[in-house]
Amino acid sequence: MTASIVAYVDIVELIGEFAALDLSKVRGGRALYIPSPARLGEQSPVVKLVGMAAALKLAERFGGTHIDIPIGPGKRARVWELKEQGWTAGQIAGEMRCTERTVWNILGGPRPRTLGPAPAAELPPLLAYLAER
Repeated sequence: MTASIVAYVDIVELIGEFAALDLSKVRGGRALYIPSPARLGEQSPVVKLVGMAAALKLAERFGGTHIDIPIGPGKRARVWELKEQGWTAGQIAGEMRCTERTVWNILGGPRPRTLGPAPAAELPPLLAYLAER
């Protein structure tokens, strides 16, 4: 499977900044299959992620291919938010499904802006289990 590399600004132009931020938080750094417009359905993963209207825009441009969802400011901002809440790099890496090196690279750069207050972070499953004891 070869995925097309897409710039974050291209995603923003197609589906808007809020949807692009959400998409980058959930799938940033990973490939996502975009079905053709004719095959797009309510159960398509892209529809579940961004809604039918935004998914249709993505399908019209990238339909029938895999695209690499860029790590936009949404995912970077989430890493910063977790760090500011006291999470370790290892905990953040587990939550964000990336390596600790990626976490440190993100934290080594500027803090991205967000479009609003972040929801309170939950403890990773293992820590939540240990906290109950």
